Amino acid sequence: MTGYLRLDGVSLVNGKSYVVLAQNIRIDISGTVAATDHYKFEIRADYTGAAAGTGSTEIGRSEISSAGTTLDDTAPPVFGWAKPSSDVTASFLLTATRVAGAATVSVQADTGGIWLTVIDMGWAVADTGVDV
Repeated sequence: MTGYLRLDGVSLVNGKSYVVLAQNIRIDISGTVAATDHYKFEIRADYTGAAAGTGSTEIGRSEISSAGTTLDDTAPPVFGWAKPSSDVTASFLLTATRVAGAATVSVQADTGGIWLTVIDMGWAVADTGVDV
C-alpha cells in the first residue's frame, strides 16, 4: 500500500455529514498483464488530529481490474463518508494497493490534478423513517 495524497487539519463538526472524494486518478497497467491484475484506491481517515497513515481507518474504496489487457485510463472516483460524533480535526489519505497480479503499474494525476476534497453535506438527519 502506498500513500499518494494527504489532507491534514480538516475541522469537522459534530452532527454534520461529510463526503470525502478523490478523483482524477490515472492508472497505467502495462507489461505482462494477467486477467487477475487488480488494483484498489482507498481513502483512509484519522480523527485524532494526527496525520492519517496506511493503517488508518478505511472510509471509502474504488477498485479497477485490467481484465487481462493493458490499461491507461482514469480510475473510478473514491467516495467516503465522515460523520463525527464530536468536533474533531481530521486527516485524510488517498492510498493505492495492488490486490493481485504482477504487471507494471503507475499512478499519476489525470487532467487537472488529483483532487482530495471534503464536502460539507449539512446536518445529519437521524433515521426516523419507517422501514418498509
